[in-house]
Amino acid sequence: MSPPPRFNPRWALGRQAEVSAPLTELDGFVQAGMKKEALRLARRLLNGHKIAGPSFASALNAILTLADRVKSYRPLIESAYTRVPKREQGAVRFWMMSIRYSCRDYAAILQLMPKRFSGEFALLELIYCMEATFDTENTELMRKIANRLPRLMLQAEHPMAQGQLLLCLCEFHAREGRWNNVLAAAEL
Repeated sequence: MSPPPRFNPRWALGRQAEVSAPLTELDGFVQAGMKKEALRLARRLLNGHKIAGPSFASALNAILTLADRVKSYRPLIESAYTRVPKREQGAVRFWMMSIRYSCRDYAAILQLMPKRFSGEFALLELIYCMEATFDTENTELMRKIANRLPRLMLQAEHPMAQGQLLLCLCEFHAREGRWNNVLAAAEL
């Protein structure tokens, strides 16, 4: 077995500064509420040739937080998403769903729906997909997702996520005409 490669601090510092400097600057602009500077830097990051997942997520966070009209950024964001490496697209899926949800493009949200909901934003992605099925009236997919809701409501730790899942479940039962189930779910 060969020894591990030696650490070269000059190489690591050069790479780290190149990748993380704009992210730190962008996050600082967002936290400080510096709208003009943050949106300018987000646009610059999204116009890049190749976009790393964390850079893409940070840029979308800035746009969702500070932009007055998210829809005007949509073509740039969709174009940039195609330049995110395939292996990182799953990690930024939540941010793309958030953009599409703010633009009320529910059919496009369902295009991003994963086969299996997992990760940090799994519950929010599931809620986006359930809301999209309501709007597109895709009853088959609505039933499929709704079957997962009671179990996931118990797993959700945050009260707002629990409440949103409960609302989705109640709306599903109301659309199906099961008013007793709506009342039972509301008593949880």
